[in-house]
Formats: sequence, C-alpha cells, structure tokens
Amino acid sequence: MVQAAGIACGTVLAVFGPVRASMVVLLGLSACGKADVKAVELEYIPGDDCLVLGEDDDEITLRSCLALTPAAPADVAFVIDDGPGSLPLQRRLADAMPAFVDRILASSLPYDLRIAFESADVESTLRPPQACHAHPEDFSDLAQCEAVCDKVDGDARWVEIRAGETADRERLVEALRCGAMLGDAGPNVAEPLRSTINTWFSDDPFLRPAIRSAVIVTGEPECSRNRPQSLAGREIEDPDAARERCYAAGTLCDDLGCRPANLDHLGQETTDEEARLLPLEVVTDKLDALALQIFTYVDLVHLTAIAALPVAGNTDSVCEIDGTPLYPALRLAVLAEQSPLDVVSACEADWTQHLVPIAEKLADSFPMCMPACVADEDEDTPGLQVECEVHTERVDDQGRFRRVELPRCDEDRGSAGCWRPVTGDDRHPICAEIGVNLEITVELPEPPALNLAVFPRCTLSQDKSADCPDLR
Repeated sequence: MVQAAGIACGTVLAVFGPVRASMVVLLGLSACGKADVKAVELEYIPGDDCLVLGEDDDEITLRSCLALTPAAPADVAFVIDDGPGSLPLQRRLADAMPAFVDRILASSLPYDLRIAFESADVESTLRPPQACHAHPEDFSDLAQCEAVCDKVDGDARWVEIRAGETADRERLVEALRCGAMLGDAGPNVAEPLRSTINTWFSDDPFLRPAIRSAVIVTGEPECSRNRPQSLAGREIEDPDAARERCYAAGTLCDDLGCRPANLDHLGQETTDEEARLLPLEVVTDKLDALALQIFTYVDLVHLTAIAALPVAGNTDSVCEIDGTPLYPALRLAVLAEQSPLDVVSACEADWTQHLVPIAEKLADSFPMCMPACVADEDEDTPGLQVECEVHTERVDDQGRFRRVELPRCDEDRGSAGCWRPVTGDDRHPICAEIGVNLEITVELPEPPALNLAVFPRCTLSQDKSADCPDLR
C-alpha cells in the first residue's frame, strides 16, 4: 500500500497560529524532538551544498536546502464532565469513537498520535483507559459501562498510534470507548477550560512539541475558577445550586439577555485578577502563547467543545439527552467568537458528525508546503514547472545511515518511493494561504518511521513578486 506523506514539523517557513500572522521566519528542527536531521541554511545566506554554480562560474543559482519530516506528532486530550448526570454525554462520546478511529486510520498521513482522557475537574490527572471493573466506584451505572468497554486491559495513561506501526483497529476503538466513560462521581462544578489549560501547560510526559488538540465535553455552563478560593460552588452538594452559583459568578443578565462578565465576589464587574471565574481574555492569551511555544507553521492548537449552545442568552436548560438536562455553555460560546475554539451542539443524538471533523483536522492539517518561492523553469508552459531533487535519510534498526534518492512519480515510481509536485489550485489550502507556490507529496511503499527526514532541493525564484505574489 502506497503511503502519501505530508509534513507536520521541520525546518519550514513558520506562520504562528492559532490565527496566522504575517510574520514569516525560518526555524530549526530543535522543536520537533524526533527527526535527527542536518541544520538548514537561511535562504539568503546559502551554504556550499545549497547553491549551484553556473557554467561561467559567475552566476549563482540559489537552491533550497531544507530538512522535513513526514511523521507528524499530535497530542489529543478529551476533557470530559464526570459530575452528576454526565453519563449520557460520555455514552454519546463513546458511541462516536468508531467513526473517529476510522477517519484517523483512513488518512495517508503517518503521524504519531497520543490520545488522553481528563475530567473537567482541575484537581484530577490523566486517566488510563481501562476496563470499568478496574474502578467500579467511579460508575453509578456499572452495567452500562461494562457493555461499552469490557475486556480492555493495560495501565497506560494514554492511547498511542505510533508512526510506522500498524494499528489494531478493534482494540483502538475499545480503548477509546473505554476512555470516554469516566463515570459520574465528580464534583458538581465543571471546569473544562481550566482543566484544559492546566493540562496543556503542565510538564506531563504526555505532552510533546506537537500539534495539541483538546475536545471538551460538557453539559454544564462552564465554571472554571480564576483562583481556588474564588468560588464556593464546589462545596455545594445540590447540582442545581452549584449551577446557579456558577452563573452568578461569571454572568450578567439584564433586559438584553445574559452575557459573560468578569465579576468579583460581590457580583460587580472587575479586573481579570479579581474575577471569580477565569477571564475569557486570559484563555485567549494562553492559547496564543501555547501556539508560539510550539514551533511549526500549521495551526497547532485545535480546541473543540461539544456543549449545549445558548439560546438568546437564556440560562435555562437547552435540551435533554436520555432524560438529563443540558445547560448552555454561555462562556464557551462567547470564547468561540474570539479564539480558535469551535463549539458544536451536544444535543444531537449522533456525535459522529462532531468527531469526524476533529479527526480530519488531525489527519489533513500537515501538508508539505515548500517553504520558499520556487522558480518556474518553463514560463512558456502553463502552470508551474519546477526543478527539484528529493532524497530521504534515516537511521535503520541497526543504527546504519540510509540515504535514498527519490524519482518524480510521473517519471519513475521507484521501489523506495517517489515524489510529486503539487501546484496551483491543487495545493493544500494551508500552502495557498502562506503564499508558497509548491507543495510536495512523497509516496512511500510503507509508513515512514519518525526518524525519516525528507530533503527537497529546488531552484528558487529570483522574482518572488511574479512567482509568489501572495507570499507573506
């Protein structure tokens, strides 16, 4: 089976997310942490192996000298309500896991994926997916849980799909279905934003320099505290009373409806520091800071919330699933207007439509955009005609260095694989948005290992305004 590889991390032109800025820089590979490949020379100060002398030895043709890795690391955390009434949410998430897995495995991209589960309680830690009978005290409906995730064993704190290895689809589905069922013995106040941020900014070994995705699953209004002492709702035994305390701590309601606000302990609007709930501006700033921490050119912070969408600022329950009322996540909906957060409805009977797009983001967000403007070698022929050489380098299991030249796929489909240029409207939208004029795909006979590096060398344009008018 031929694998078409994209690119997630490497020495590339970087556009920092989550909202792409106009600042473009060349970055080294130290952030990848996986592929041990050679350094890269700046385009305007080429090294000896990055330039070619003309016949008269007085004309220098710039050649790119870039090291890319086609194995993309990604870390995904599901942050799930586990308080009273949360089992219907968990069951819907578990039921959508087969479609999520199928979309992940259908991708030709050979990424290294970790999936973890966390409750919406900031004091918890990543929970290992395991059979329900291993922790029956967490489940008020043990029989229902066992029907979902029995016969799953192991004590790993996350599920992993390793690049270059074949995943067991059925076992992966069962592990993720089991991981989704956290039980309903958690606190009455759900704090998904704070839990997500605490996880992302922790030193947990789960996290790597990688694409980071979080999927928040909640049926509550979102009550992340600004400080441990800023809300007493956690000690309120009645869920309805805790929910009312949460709204009172972070929501203003008037004739125009209800809206999130930074409120102090008296319910008056105040500063970020004195707000009882985590200010949404702080969350946005942290998402931007996280994007800048991880050096790669794609949008690397994916945040999705499956929650009850508010209706005209109303704080009453929006819908019921399996007899359990869901309350509007007003703060999450407003955050979605100012950040890369996507909020989709938890009221739907089938969550497959929510999880498949999340899997597609992971599977299709890593094109190998050539991080420079490539020269058109034949201006008389329509489209971009490029002159490139591509080879791969890796260290095999015996520690031996392997270097393989790849032919173009339209000329020779070599036994070790081949490469093909992708130009014009066929480029991935990310390449088009950055403004580079060439995307490279590499087709290999088997999924590449994480230590595989791809070295494309192309003649670069000397007239970028003509060849790459949209280059940022």
